[in-house]
Formats: sequence, structure tokens, C-alpha cells
Amino acid sequence: MRFLNKFRAAEAIALAAELIDRNLQLLAGANPIAVGSKGKGAALVMDLWRTIPKVADGPEKPAPVLLAAGALAKAIRESELDGDGQKCDVLHGTLQLLWISDLGRSLDARRLSGIDKRLFDSALSVLRLSWLSKLEMRPD
Repeated sequence: MRFLNKFRAAEAIALAAELIDRNLQLLAGANPIAVGSKGKGAALVMDLWRTIPKVADGPEKPAPVLLAAGALAKAIRESELDGDGQKCDVLHGTLQLLWISDLGRSLDARRLSGIDKRLFDSALSVLRLSWLSKLEMRPD
């Protein structure tokens, strides 16, 4: 049983990393900073996996798309704290693409497990803060 859980975890990590990498590559055409970002998805997902024990050791394994969204949300918060605006913009654009292209059509927000709900809320809060700050900066 433990082997099966490790296999499922590895599969979820790989799928989440692939989603991040694919959306980063889509963004690369519009943003030269995102070029050469292949393989960054795995690092972001593994960082989330290591730092939040409930994700790694919980009885429920998160959906890969929400694992990717949670990893991006965590990376965005960290880049904001570091003051790295360019990295933050690239990661935010990637989260928006993921939200539009993958999250919107693959999940039912009413049927999320506990860990999926936590990851969903984390990503949504990052997007809401961004949208609110853009509204405040907009001239009347």
C-alpha cells in the first residue's frame, strides 16, 4: 500500500510539473523572461510538496492541476516577499493561464477533497489580490 501511495504521489507531482511547464512555455512567447523555464515546474511542485506536510503525508492526494496551482501560488507569494517583480509577473501569468485553460474545465469546485480545497483557495486568493490591486491602480 505504501508503494502505491508513493507511486500516486510521483504521478501527481509529474503531472503538476508538466502543467506548469506547459503554461510557462505558452507564456514564453509573450514574455522573454519565461524563456528557458523548462523544468521549473518540478522544482516548484517539489518545494510545495516538501514544505506542506498535509500535501505529502495526507490520506488524500491532491489533483495534479490543483497541486500545480498551489505550487504557483506559493512561488508567487515568495517572489513578492523577495521583491522580484519580474519573476512574480511570470509566475502570475502562468497561474492565470493554468486557471483559464486547465482549472476551469477540469474541476468541480463543489466536489473538492480537503487538500484540494486548500490548494484551490490558495490559488484563488493570490488571483483575487492581484485583480483587486489592478482595480485600485486603474485610473477613473
